[in-house]
Amino acid sequence: MPVAAIDQLDARLRNLDSRATLTHMTAGAMKDAFAENRFPLVLGLADGRKIQVKYRDYLFVPPNGLVVVVADDQGGFRTIDTALVTEIRWKSRARTVKA
Repeated sequence: MPVAAIDQLDARLRNLDSRATLTHMTAGAMKDAFAENRFPLVLGLADGRKIQVKYRDYLFVPPNGLVVVVADDQGGFRTIDTALVTEIRWKSRARTVKA
């Protein structure tokens, strides 16, 4: 991702409030949001499901960015198509990033 695009996204993320949205949810935007290391968080999916991510160690985004892998406390995991993620909601603060 070009430096200018990262700076733009960073500025947009810093200025979000609880009702703000980030359009065009891309793998890059998701990686940047996850890099904030604010967990737990909830991924909202297009079909209405909510997937909780308790810790950073429970989340993996492969280099191609086509999927997000989320582990759970029981040792299982879910592979989620990145295109299906419509929202990232942080539980620690009232802030949401939407597609």
